[in-house]
Formats: sequence, structure tokens, C-alpha cells
Amino acid sequence: MDVPLRKRLSSGAPLIVGWCTLPGAAYASALGRTAFEAVCLDQQHGVITLADVYPMLPALHAQSKYALVRAAWNEPGLLGQLLDAGADAVIVPMINTPDDAAALVRATKYPPIGERSFGAYAATHQAGLSRDAYLRAANDLTLSIAMIETGTALSNLDAILSTPGVDAVFVGPTDLTISLTGGSSLDADGLETREALALVARAAAAHRKPAGVFGASPPFAKAALAMGFSFTTSGSDTGLLAAGAANYIESLNR
Repeated sequence: MDVPLRKRLSSGAPLIVGWCTLPGAAYASALGRTAFEAVCLDQQHGVITLADVYPMLPALHAQSKYALVRAAWNEPGLLGQLLDAGADAVIVPMINTPDDAAALVRATKYPPIGERSFGAYAATHQAGLSRDAYLRAANDLTLSIAMIETGTALSNLDAILSTPGVDAVFVGPTDLTISLTGGSSLDADGLETREALALVARAAAAHRKPAGVFGASPPFAKAALAMGFSFTTSGSDTGLLAAGAANYIESLNR
């Protein structure tokens, strides 16, 4: 990773992110050896604990992959621990209001932008920096990414994107669909969700900030990139494992 994540996302080339829900450095290394340029460890809906994160992040960095973590929630202590462990970015769920965005920034940026407490011993080693150099560089090296997942977040999108220290946004299309349909649908391919995705992509571009989206399938991910999203995923480790097993069995039966 000779190029910082911020600069990579600003290059204009789409970034495809692997999604890891299973704990263990071996799983992280396996995804790191694929063509994914980055891997996100999912603490919100995966089974990855903080104790798992500490060996998984350097395992990814050893493969020269960007290492992101989706936090369980917008909780200051947890976010600081993830960055201290060496995460290149934290993706934080359910950022619905400017106050939510400001809380995210306070927890993840050092002064004068935020109030992050210093204890980044693992992060300094992985960055190859002295403590002083890491302190000076960390606000640029690490990204604070707000998840847009509700109708409320959409109505506050410009204010969230305008919050100093919010570096990017990331759409959770399933929760966004649930919110927009009043809990009646999970279909992220529906027209209302598609229009909302296009709105997020346009707003992020206007603010010159990257926008990402969870892509449950290659067609969905390709459509999102065509809308202008800068980064996306294409399924999770468990989904890819199940699909690979199904393809293998199918090939035996042809």
C-alpha cells in the first residue's frame, strides 16, 4: 500500500472491497491474497471481536491490502480502539443526523478536528511511523466513513457530507430499503432505492467526497459504479464460500 487510501479513492478508478464476517487472521489473509484491493472486517453483522481485529489488520497489511472495519456502532471507545489497532478506515452505521456525524468525527480524529485519545501503538507500527509522525498524519491517513441507511439520513445528506472530518459515505442498501418502504421490503433493486443511491452518488460528487455501497452481487456493484460510486463490495466471505461450493458441486454434476 504505497498509496494512502484517501489518495487511492480520489484516483477515479473504482475500489473493490472484500467483505469479511468470519474471525481469524487466516480468513483475512485468504481474502487478502485475492484480487480485492481492500478488505473490510464486519463487526456489526459479523462475528469479529476487537481481539480478532488486532491480528487480522496486520495480516491484511502484510498482503498490501487496505484494511477497513465496519464498527458495531457509533461508540467513541470502540471507534478509537479500531483505529488504534491499525484500521485504515472505520465505516460507522446509522449516521442519520449532523449530530451523529459530529460524534463520529470527535471519536475518530485528533485535535483540532476531533477528540480522539492517543494510544495508537499498533497503528504506528503498521504505518511505519514514529508516534509524533503518526499524530501529525493520522487525520489524513485514516478515513471516517458515515453510513447512509435511512430516509432521515437522506434528508440530512448534505449536512452529513458537509461535516468537517467526515471523509466519505457508505450506503447500506438493505437497511435503506427497509426504511424507505416502511419495513415492507428488502429488495434493494427497487426503484425507490435506486433513486436514493443515485442521489447519494450525486451529492458525494458535489462535495468531492467518495461514496461507497455494499454490493451484494456483481450486477448490483457494477450498476452502483456506473452511478458514480467510488467503491463497492461484491458479497461477503460466507456468500462467496457458499457460491464457490455450489459452483463446484454443479461442475461435478454436469
